[in-house]
Amino acid sequence: MKLLKFYILIFFSYTLSAQYFTNYLEVDGLLDNSVNCVSVDADDHVWFGTNSGVAFFDGFTWESYTTDDGLVDNVLRLFIPQVMVPYG
Repeated sequence: MKLLKFYILIFFSYTLSAQYFTNYLEVDGLLDNSVNCVSVDADDHVWFGTNSGVAFFDGFTWESYTTDDGLVDNVLRLFIPQVMVPYG
């Protein structure tokens, strides 16, 4: 039984160590280092609601939306990307 627990522990520690995370900051294109909410749309684009507006990341480039672009407030705490359609 102890050997089985050991193998399970080894398996899960290997599985967890294979996950990678990328940190994004203002210097990378994020509007604010304080992120209140994160959402992924149907096209796998990531939307970040911050204290300075909404940041959109498609995996390569950043776009930002603030009150200058028509947002009612720059502070977003909940974001549903299907409601907002970026103008191209």
